[in-house]
Amino acid sequence: HWHQDDGMLTCLVTASDCLCLHLDRSVQGPTGISKCLSPLQSDTEVLLPIFIEGDTDFDHVGYTIVALMAHQGSDGAGHYRTALKVSPHVRDRIGPVSWLLLDDWRNPEPVWNLPAWFTSTVTVIWMVRTDVLHLHAFRRTAVEESQRALWDMLATRSTPGDEAP
Repeated sequence: HWHQDDGMLTCLVTASDCLCLHLDRSVQGPTGISKCLSPLQSDTEVLLPIFIEGDTDFDHVGYTIVALMAHQGSDGAGHYRTALKVSPHVRDRIGPVSWLLLDDWRNPEPVWNLPAWFTSTVTVIWMVRTDVLHLHAFRRTAVEESQRALWDMLATRSTPGDEAP
């Protein structure tokens, strides 16, 4: 449950289709402020409390994390990387894919699990209500499509000596 001081319950007023949360990783310790590196569980449904109309009762609504941003570096400097959730499946020569790791000027990197360095530095979380979720499928790149078409063409081409008399 989300509780504030004195036991006050915190809930969302409505269950919107999409939520964006900013996670402040700054923590006050005995020696000053430091960055919390606790990893975020990115593959479990998030149950958020929502007030029921006109009442102080609440119910839980499930949300699925669909995108994340992670900041590496210090407060004054660093770099953001992004992860996008895709429909889980197995790719030729790559293996299982459920996330795409994105970085400036690079092709998306398909991965099954997000690396620990990423989950421990997440600062922005995008979630979609699980009951309305439609994940994107990771498609082959133009180069992969061209290679596949070439292999298909070569596989169907007859070789010398295979012709019928």
